[in-house]
Formats: sequence, structure tokens, C-alpha cells
Amino acid sequence: MGLLPDQLFSRPRWQAPGRAALVVAAGALALSLMGCAGGGTVTSSEPERDHRTDADMVEWMDHTIEIADTRLRVGVRHDDDWYYIGVLSTQRATVQQIAARGLTVWFDASGEKTKGLGLRYPVGMLNASPGGPASEEEMPRETDERMDMLRESAPLVDLYFEEGKPIRRQLASLPGLEAAYSFEFGAFTMELRIPRSASRSDDFAVPTPGESILRVGFATEQAPRPPGEDGGNTLPGARGNTGGFGAVGRDFGGRGAAGPSPIFQGPIDEWIKVLLK
Repeated sequence: MGLLPDQLFSRPRWQAPGRAALVVAAGALALSLMGCAGGGTVTSSEPERDHRTDADMVEWMDHTIEIADTRLRVGVRHDDDWYYIGVLSTQRATVQQIAARGLTVWFDASGEKTKGLGLRYPVGMLNASPGGPASEEEMPRETDERMDMLRESAPLVDLYFEEGKPIRRQLASLPGLEAAYSFEFGAFTMELRIPRSASRSDDFAVPTPGESILRVGFATEQAPRPPGEDGGNTLPGARGNTGGFGAVGRDFGGRGAAGPSPIFQGPIDEWIKVLLK
């Protein structure tokens, strides 16, 4: 799906692999091989060059840390006007959870961990429309159909000004807010550009913290365990104990894990401390 010049919403890479897709794959692989750094704290500084919100993750090579038992790599940067968020996962179950149920990013300028301001992007296939599938078991099994659902939900974002009360908006209606994600070669990548003041956007902005410490949270929803499921082994890339959402094709592969099916590892709900330089 191409991106029209005047639209700010995501352009996930749905086309056959080309140069752009290979850049995403190379960036995701390099990031996934990097060791853990920071222990839940990142130092945010201004990007070295103009930032493009395109989900290729090239700008994030030395600016991410691992969280949630290595299930996510995340990074935060900033300048005078914007916060920039980068997220990567190559773990199959986590990629599937995000595709199905979305990823929520929370912000707390008080330095605490209060879920009072955030956004969900992508919104996830199960949250895309009232008439869509209500559970993983009802989701289409074919990769092309699932990719169509992700494409159709790409212009959507849920804003939170209170936990549990999402407000559905079109990204194109939110000047200043930019978002892009990609599901390629088994990896999920996402970039956000968030306004730092109402002068950039009076719809959604994250204020500058008084003590230069910003808390940023990352959360996914848990897929329910099917009745009678014992969480047995699942081979990487196979259909099996994955809540009805099998890993098929290059878009939903990811690296597998031995032992119980990783879809049942539990939801991610983790915060990082961001030190603003």
C-alpha cells in the first residue's frame, strides 16, 4: 500500500520484498543480534540527522535496549519539538500478539508509571472494527487475508487519556503525530513521532518533564489460552499451540523458543526510564 504525500499514517510494507523491505530486514536482524544494554534506562539525545518515520529502524542501531525478557527492543530519542520511539520484536509469539491485539505505548512526564496518557498502534486485527473477528480462533488462517486486515487497520490509532478508555482516530486527522510499522521476515518494527507540546498538536502531545526524566511504558494484551490447552511444544514457524494464530510465511515467522508455546508467556507490561539530555 503506497503512502499518499499528504497522509501521515503508516505504510506497512505489503509489496513483494524490494530494497526498502531488505533494509528493514537487515536493520531488524542487526538489532536482534545486539546485546542487552541499559537495564531499563535509556539516555535520549537528539538524532544525528533528520528523522524519518518509516519503520526501517536504521537510526536505532545504537539506541535501543532489551526489555520484557528480550521480547522487545525499544528506544527513545528527542529534539526540541518531538519524541521519537522505536520498537522491534523478532520473537514469534510477541509479533503475533501485536498483530492480533496491538501495542500500547504509555507516557508519564511525572516520572511515575501512571497509565493516563498513551496510544495503541497498531490497534491490532481484533480491535480494528466491531464487525471483525472477536478472537484468535476466528481470525483468517491465510497470510494474505491477515495482511489485508493489517493494511486496512494501518490508518487507525487509539488515543488514551484514561486507562481503559480508548478514543479511535484516523492518523491523518492528527497533525504532528506520525506512525509507521512493518511486519516483514518474521519481525515487527515500529516508529512513532510524538509532539512535545500543544503548539505542535492540540490533539495529542506528551509534555516535557520537569526533571528531565520521562517514563515510557510498553504493553500488549494476553491472548486467552484455548480450553484444555496444555501449552505443549510448538516448532518454530509451525501451526500449533498459538491461540489460533499460526506462524505462516515470512510475515509472521520470527524466532521460536523451546518449551511451552511462547504465546502464553503472558502480556508485556513494562516501563523504561528515559533520561533527556
